[in-house]
Formats: sequence, structure tokens, C-alpha cells
Amino acid sequence: IFYLRNANLKIGNKFSFRNFDNNKIIPLTMKVSGIKNFETELGKFSCFVLKPYKLKLGKKSKVKGGLEVWISNTNERLPVMIKSKLLFGSMDAKLIRVE
Repeated sequence: IFYLRNANLKIGNKFSFRNFDNNKIIPLTMKVSGIKNFETELGKFSCFVLKPYKLKLGKKSKVKGGLEVWISNTNERLPVMIKSKLLFGSMDAKLIRVE
């Protein structure tokens, strides 16, 4: 997330880095797929939506696709939400406060 917050986010840009999943380091490329609005307890944010680009997951991976990272289109580049579909359901992590 820190890497993406400091990247030059523009629609269509891709960012490659390494990710730790199921005790393995795997290459991961995220693509800025668009900009959407999202409302939190802190207010309404315009956010860059990043999704995996050509994601190749192993058979034991807990992530089963549908990963989205929402980063605010502000100077702070706050991680507003992370959504993921998992083997056993789904996970949504939403920003509730900034300290």
C-alpha cells in the first residue's frame, strides 16, 4: 500500500512489485482501472481504483481474485478501502480514522 500511495497514479498506469502470499513472494502488477467516489466516516473521497493486472495465483493462495485497492485522489493518498474475494468469503477494509 505504501508503494502505491507514493506512485504516480493515473488511469491506465501499471505498477509492478513483489507480494507475500501463502509463504511465497510472488510478482504482482496493479493497474489503475478508474476513479470512483466513496463515502466514509471521514467524508466523501474521489479514489483511484487499482486492480491486479494478469494476476497468477497459486493453488494454495487465500486470495481468489477480485482484489481492489482504493486510494484517495488527494495529496495524502489515503488508503480508503481494500476489497478482496477470498477462499472462504470476502474481506472489505475501510478507512475509519486518520491519526
